Amino acid sequence: MLEKHNLMIEVRRNIDALKVGDLIDIRSYKRNRSVVIYREEEDKYVLLEKGFYEQEVIGDSQQMLYTLKRSIKKEFPRSNKVRIYQHEMANPYEISGMRRGKI
Repeated sequence: MLEKHNLMIEVRRNIDALKVGDLIDIRSYKRNRSVVIYREEEDKYVLLEKGFYEQEVIGDSQQMLYTLKRSIKKEFPRSNKVRIYQHEMANPYEISGMRRGKI
């Protein structure tokens, strides 16, 4: 768990270190809303937003960081703390029932 204002720093540090098939799962404190960044190919990422809004965005790492910043404001407007998890070789569409390990 970390402060929301430190989230972009943490994601920026970890997004390029992801291997193909790995993902970063960002959740609200209550775990009822999430934003998932999945590395599909070497230079292709997928961002899945599940919560107030449901959307899927495909792009490179810079586009993911820009979209993530907007998604954080929409999905976690009043949250001060968020949970961040990293999964290896996971299916981003079935992430809700997985065991979570902290970064």
